[in-house]
Amino acid sequence: MHSLIVNGLHLTGAIIGFFLIYRLSGSPQLSRFTWPFTLVWGAVMAGVMFWNTQPLLEHIFWDFRYCYWLAGELVWHGPQALMGAYNEDKLVFVNLPIVAYLFAPFGLMSPLTASIVFSLIGFGVMGLIWRMLVKMYGLDSREAALLAFALCVFGPLVYTFKVGNTSQYILALLLGGLVMARAGKDLSAGALFGIAAVIKPALLLIGVLYFLRGRWSVVAGGAAVVAGSVVLSLLIFGWDMHVFWYETTIEPFSSNPVLASANQTLKGMVARFEAGDARWQDYDLYVLAPASQLIAQALTLSLVAGIAYAVWRSGRAFRPTNQDIETEVLIIVALGMSVSALSWAHYHVWLLPAIVLLWVRSRQGEPLARLRWPLAATYALLAGTVFVSHSMTLGRFGFASNFIVSHWLWGALATLILLSIVRAQRTPPAA
Repeated sequence: MHSLIVNGLHLTGAIIGFFLIYRLSGSPQLSRFTWPFTLVWGAVMAGVMFWNTQPLLEHIFWDFRYCYWLAGELVWHGPQALMGAYNEDKLVFVNLPIVAYLFAPFGLMSPLTASIVFSLIGFGVMGLIWRMLVKMYGLDSREAALLAFALCVFGPLVYTFKVGNTSQYILALLLGGLVMARAGKDLSAGALFGIAAVIKPALLLIGVLYFLRGRWSVVAGGAAVVAGSVVLSLLIFGWDMHVFWYETTIEPFSSNPVLASANQTLKGMVARFEAGDARWQDYDLYVLAPASQLIAQALTLSLVAGIAYAVWRSGRAFRPTNQDIETEVLIIVALGMSVSALSWAHYHVWLLPAIVLLWVRSRQGEPLARLRWPLAATYALLAGTVFVSHSMTLGRFGFASNFIVSHWLWGALATLILLSIVRAQRTPPAA
C-alpha cells in the first residue's frame, strides 16, 4: 500500500472522529455517547494504525527487545556484561550504563512477556499524561474527549508503542516537571527534568534554559539527579565502560545524521537531498559535505534568531512570567528535535503539550484565535502514520519525495513557529 493512501485513510478517519466527537459532545440528547464513541473509534483507529505502522509485525517491540530488555537482562550477569549491549557496528542500547538498571526487572522475563508488560505500563502512563494535560490547561469535557481521541490517532505515539520505546515515559516526566514548576516546587521539577535528561541527554537543554532564567532551584534539582546518576554509573561500571559508551553511541552521532526517513531533523533532510538517492532505510552514519553542513547551520541559526526576536518583541525578555518560561521550555524541546543530528519520529510525542497549549491559546475570542487552522494543519503533519512505502523509498515523486517523508520535521518547525508567535505576544495571557 502506498504511503499517501495509508495516511489519506488515517486523515479521513481522524477527521470523522473529531467531527463526530465535537457534535456529540454539544448535543444535549446525544452527549452521553461522546465517551463511548471516543474510546471505541479511537481504539479502532489506533489498531489500524498499529497494523500499518512500520516495522512489520515480526519485528514488533524491536527497540525494547534489542535495546532495553537486552540491557536489563545483561546487568544480571554483572556490570561488565553490559558491554555486550554497546556495539560499534549496530547500535542497540545507547543510554548511560546506569540506566540499564531501570530495565533489570524486565530482564527476568522473556522478551515478549517483558514487552507486553512494558506496553501495559505505557498505557497507564498515557492515561496519566491525558489527565495532566486536561488539568494543566483547563480543558472542558468536550476538549478532554477531543484530546483523548487526538492521542489515539497520533502516529508517533502509536509508533513508540509498536517499537517499544520510552518516549511516552519521557513525556510524562516533562509534564511532571512543568506541573511541579507551576506549583512552585522547583527542586522536584528539576529532579523530574533531570531524570528525563539522564535517559535522553538532549533534554539537558531544558536545564540550560532554567539556568539562563535564574531558576536556581530547578537547576539544582536537575543537576543533583544528573550528577548523581553519572557518579553512580562510574562507580558501578567503571571509566572504560563509559569511554566505550561515549565513543560508540554519543560522539559519532553528535554531528552526523543518518539518511533513514525516520530521522526527522534538518540535517537528516539535507543529507537525503545531498545523497540524491532514496536510501531511506539506511541507518549508517552519513557525513555531510562542507556546503551541506553550512546549509544546516544557517537554517539552525535562522531558527534561533527567530526565537530570540520573538522573546525580545514580547517586551519580557528579561522579566518573563512563569507562563513565558513554560512556553520557552516547549520551544526548546521543538528546537532541539529539529536541529540535532538525530531525532526519531517517536520523539514528536513530546510536542503534544505544545499542541494543547496552542489549542487553548487559539480558542474563539482569544487574541490568537487566528492560529486555529494553522494549528490543525500542524497537528495533521505531526500525527501521520509512521509508514513509508517501497515506492516512496524509490523516490516516486522525485525531488518532492524527501519533502513528503519529512512531514514530522515540518510539523515540528510549524509548532516552533506557532509557539514563537505565542511567546512574542506583548500582553501575557491571564493566569
